[in-house]
Amino acid sequence: MKLFSEACERNKEPILKILKLYVNNLEGNLLEVGSGTGQHADFFTKQLPNIQWYASDLENRHDSIKAYKKESGQNNFHGPLLMDLNAPTTMEHSFRYVFSANVVHIVSPKLVENFFRLSGRTLEKEGILFLYGPFNIEGKYTSSSNQSFDLHLKSNVSPESGIRDLEWIISLAGKQDIELLEKHEMPANNFCLVFQKKS
Repeated sequence: MKLFSEACERNKEPILKILKLYVNNLEGNLLEVGSGTGQHADFFTKQLPNIQWYASDLENRHDSIKAYKKESGQNNFHGPLLMDLNAPTTMEHSFRYVFSANVVHIVSPKLVENFFRLSGRTLEKEGILFLYGPFNIEGKYTSSSNQSFDLHLKSNVSPESGIRDLEWIISLAGKQDIELLEKHEMPANNFCLVFQKKS
């Protein structure tokens, strides 16, 4: 059964503009961590046919991802792979790109750390990591709406959820030899962070 996310629908075009800055006309395989409904995989595989896109998520999301994959008919839409950040899967091969949208503010801090460990093991040297979502700067919210959203997450999702500090995210990446290349400001007080694994 196909599920639908309004957030995915809103942010897919702005994210595509960023992805094209780094992957346009280049070939490579990409691991999406936390594919959710499957909407991003469906949209981006059509827009970036040169990229082999591997969707992944918890098993309870697989039916929706499979439905989008079947409907799309795209031969560069792969998966879904099982992805549980409580016990990150060891991938059979490395990836040129890793992409994750609206995940690190949902999962616990421990799982954010696991996400970066997974990225460090999975990314090829000089590979690119794209991380989309809201982030605090120097421990401060970037907008009143983000502050409200953070309180909503803690009250309705989990006390361990919440908007993460950019500086902490950068430090976790650095421990995996992944460094920040660019911080792109996005609509609705979000950012797309672009990292690269050192050679």
